[in-house]
Amino acid sequence: MLPAALCLLATSVLCPPSVAGDSPQSPIRLVYSGTYRLEAHLAKPHDTLDFQTRLTLLADTDNRARLDWESWPKGHEEQRDLDTTLIAGTRVWRRTETGKPFVEARDKSAALLRARVENLIPWRTLARARSAPQRDPAQEGGALAWTDSSELGGFARRIDFDADTHRLARITRRFAHPRLGDAADEVLYRAWEERDGVLLPSSLTMRELDGGNSLRASPGSFELRLESAEAVADLTHELAPPAESISEADPGPVVPGEIEVTELEPGVLSFASKELDGRSYAVEFDDYLIAIDAPLSSALGERIVAVMRERFPKKPLRYVLFGHFHPWYTGGLRAFLAAGAKLVAPAGCAAFAEEIAKRPFTLEPDEWARVARSPEIERFSGTRAFEDAHQRLEVFDIGARSAHTDEYLVFFLPHTHTLLEDDIGWSAASDGKLSFGRRSRGLYEFLVEQKLEVRSLWQSWPVASPRPRISFAELERGVRTPR
Repeated sequence: MLPAALCLLATSVLCPPSVAGDSPQSPIRLVYSGTYRLEAHLAKPHDTLDFQTRLTLLADTDNRARLDWESWPKGHEEQRDLDTTLIAGTRVWRRTETGKPFVEARDKSAALLRARVENLIPWRTLARARSAPQRDPAQEGGALAWTDSSELGGFARRIDFDADTHRLARITRRFAHPRLGDAADEVLYRAWEERDGVLLPSSLTMRELDGGNSLRASPGSFELRLESAEAVADLTHELAPPAESISEADPGPVVPGEIEVTELEPGVLSFASKELDGRSYAVEFDDYLIAIDAPLSSALGERIVAVMRERFPKKPLRYVLFGHFHPWYTGGLRAFLAAGAKLVAPAGCAAFAEEIAKRPFTLEPDEWARVARSPEIERFSGTRAFEDAHQRLEVFDIGARSAHTDEYLVFFLPHTHTLLEDDIGWSAASDGKLSFGRRSRGLYEFLVEQKLEVRSLWQSWPVASPRPRISFAELERGVRTPR
């Protein structure tokens, strides 16, 4: 017989066994279905890719569990992907594709996978909170905060419950995100109901902002409803650790090297971090600098700004622009604002920049949080030019022609016939062989229509590209060659 309820009392004390059992007394199978939304690098800020999803959770009484996560484009279940996580005690394995070997996760990756699985079996989380070595029940409103043991990731988390029903309402892990600032992974529980003698949330929301690499992880969320719950006589086979697995590669801490400064041509410099795969350009004018792109995080942006100041100690950073809103070009924008640069952008990107500037960074304050002022933003439509006696920079919004984002800037230096762009011109294999696609064609056609006399093109990303520069003739040949 499965036990009755999981709840918290308003005094912040977890319910005693006489009121609510700790966990089912026999193995259980739960099936949730709904929508998975991934905030990917799409045409507009906060656009999502929406997938139908099914999460099947198996758990026994010996601290073992299995999550089979299926997802597919809406209406196309034949394109279903399967992602499996297995937990046995403190060990965690993951297989991202049927037929591939399981990989034993480590450290943060293991802790994040465990949290995802245990969001669907909250009695495990409640039990750990009760036994946590660091626990603080004296929170406002009766919430309970605790820190997991180091072997389980060492995450500090918090439980909140509904004041009227005393049922579990939320589990939250707050953390300092290098790009988003104050962030939280959380699960929200709603509409509890009894199934086969155990009280379960019939709907829930899981939001995940963190990842094994926070800089590159895209925010995602699950909106789920409970389809079925049943006691199972035996799950020994399904929950058995994999007979064979490989160990997750230990990337170790990423130790950024020096910012590499390269003069592309007189008055145009690249400031790049190869380890973090981020780059800013600086265009030099007589009395000031213009920065193009602000990569990945406040920390990286601040390092680049510092090196720009070392290189040009007497020239202020007056303007900052970015090609498009994706993190490789805006994640470090706050550092450039803190340096006093005015942002120049089309309307949509300007609004997104305002959002970036308003993000709270209280857990780990960056330079912009310490400056504590409002950003200076100039909006433009179509084109914008900067010029003095020796330099001219023309900025064009090619928009949807990029086949990438609704607003997309490219940067033309007419004195040298050079174009700077982010990532749509070409791809280069390790042997230097070039390939071109729909985005390349959109860029080429725009340059031809505008009658821009481009001779060479520099591409910002990826930083380690074997061919960061090509001639206009190569671009023209590439897009005109039948594929």
